[in-house]
Amino acid sequence: TFTIGAVWTPSKALTLTLDYFNIKIRDSIGTVAESTIFDNYEKYKSYFVYSADGKTLQYVNAVLDNLGEVKTSGIDTSLRWKLPRSAAGDFTFQFDGTWVHSYKYQNETGGEFVENVGVYGDNAPVFRWKHNATINWKKGVWSASFANKYLSGYHDENGVAEQYYNKVKAYSTYSLSTSYTGIKNTDLTVGVKNLFDKAPPYTNQGTTFQSGYDPRF
Repeated sequence: TFTIGAVWTPSKALTLTLDYFNIKIRDSIGTVAESTIFDNYEKYKSYFVYSADGKTLQYVNAVLDNLGEVKTSGIDTSLRWKLPRSAAGDFTFQFDGTWVHSYKYQNETGGEFVENVGVYGDNAPVFRWKHNATINWKKGVWSASFANKYLSGYHDENGVAEQYYNKVKAYSTYSLSTSYTGIKNTDLTVGVKNLFDKAPPYTNQGTTFQSGYDPRF
């Protein structure tokens, strides 16, 4: 792993950071994805365990194994800006984002590299861009936070026919919370996640037991 970055503080109220990261893992340990095993029976047939008559599949023995290399690189960025104090209270803006240039992995040592950025891959997508942006307010015993979480779109898992291969749309949600500390030894917080009740983008993924969307994201 190596990183190189910079921090810029043009004033006490403003800080910006930019960091490049480059990571390489050799002999990574993991489990081959279920969809990959079933799509490549001849390659992984030793994983399939049948009944004594050889006709009934009992289970698939997908154990931990050395899967090969993982290589990834990208940029982390952040911004923190504290606005001048005013009669309305103290305001702070915080932004953290990650842009992934590449994320490649092998399912076996010496095997083909699979690019996972912006593509579902075997188990999940790697988002090209994601960020969290938050506006915080504080005045006396009251404070509030308004936040945005964003995940870029990606090419979906092709779990059905090729003509249904589609792109999952970007997903952006907002959250709002407020806190009160006017009671001794007590901090009361009330908030709403996904403030505008936005439905998740459709996906045909079959890795999780939910269908139509991906609960992990």
